[in-house]
Amino acid sequence: MDFKHAIRNPKFGMVQQQPQDRSTWRQINRYLEIGLMFPASTVAGLLAGYGLDRLFGTHFLYWVFMLVGIAGGFVQLIRLTSGEKDSNRG
Repeated sequence: MDFKHAIRNPKFGMVQQQPQDRSTWRQINRYLEIGLMFPASTVAGLLAGYGLDRLFGTHFLYWVFMLVGIAGGFVQLIRLTSGEKDSNRG
């Protein structure tokens, strides 16, 4: 913890972080979410398609589901960057 951004709580004598540090962690969380969400949705679509290809004996479903995963990643990327909040996030 960086002590130049810390304050001491007079009631308990404990060191607390200032709100500025929380804001930094929120930004880090947001960028990690953006950076990991797109590849994760692509890989999830690819794995679902691969599993269905093996189940049904086809050879094209992994492409279809990979494209669906990429499209889902783009939709989520647009939602996150436009500032729209999900209904379950509050």
